[in-house]
Amino acid sequence: MKKFILFGFAVLFLLSLASVYAHAKPGGEKPAGKGVTDNDRDGYHEKRDCNDADPLVYPGAVEICGDGVDQNCDGADEACQTVCTDSDSDGFSLEGAECGPVDCDDANSFINPDAIEICGDGVDQNCDGTDETCQTVCTDSDSDGFSLEGGECGPVDCDDANSFINPGAVEICGDGTDQNCDGVDASCIGSGPHAGLTYENYPANCLSCHYSEATEVHASTHYQWTGEATDMVNNPAIPQGKLTNAVNSYCINIEGDWPVCGSCHTGRGKRPDDETAGLENIDLSLIHI
Repeated sequence: MKKFILFGFAVLFLLSLASVYAHAKPGGEKPAGKGVTDNDRDGYHEKRDCNDADPLVYPGAVEICGDGVDQNCDGADEACQTVCTDSDSDGFSLEGAECGPVDCDDANSFINPDAIEICGDGVDQNCDGTDETCQTVCTDSDSDGFSLEGGECGPVDCDDANSFINPGAVEICGDGTDQNCDGVDASCIGSGPHAGLTYENYPANCLSCHYSEATEVHASTHYQWTGEATDMVNNPAIPQGKLTNAVNSYCINIEGDWPVCGSCHTGRGKRPDDETAGLENIDLSLIHI
């Protein structure tokens, strides 16, 4: 009987001991003993638990990096490892902060904070948040008011080293130079307002536009070869000139000289005193009306 009682006590002792070890934490921590408390009931008493008010903080707990809490009671919050994503290998990452300036397009190596910005292409190459506006530059080296660039700068100056050559210059025909920058040197034949005129109906075609000018020339001393001679002592009221034999009668006294004299004095062959010599006898092309 005594043996049976002793055996029963032995079994109860072993069961109690097994219960103690069953409640112990990994690492061998045992339930708090007499005089030692475990306020958060995380299995670690206050002498080993660095925060006995938080059941998630105890030796061996999973540490969460960078949250300012020492979950595993090793004396410090674990620093998070910096991850810098640089998919296009241009040296700049998506994350920014510790990884440096933010790459605004990590799929394009030509776009990053160090890239050269190309103005006006709709792309923000240098990641400053906007595409740069192109500045208008107008080069006018000869200071004639016209520039090389064209576009917003106005008509193109085809020779910016010569101020006499620009889109506003007067064209000189047949000199081999394109003064007005229209792409060609103007031909002296068939250019200007008289381009369609021919000698077939000359001078009628000229008189149709320049009748008043022809009339003025016809009445002039230059054409008539006579005029007032106010400086003459004898008979100053009598018109004098080549036709009076009084002054310079070279052209009328020598018949062979008439064609030469006539061409010089805007005539077309007839003498001014010829009754048939009208406005058509005036060489309008010679006086360049």
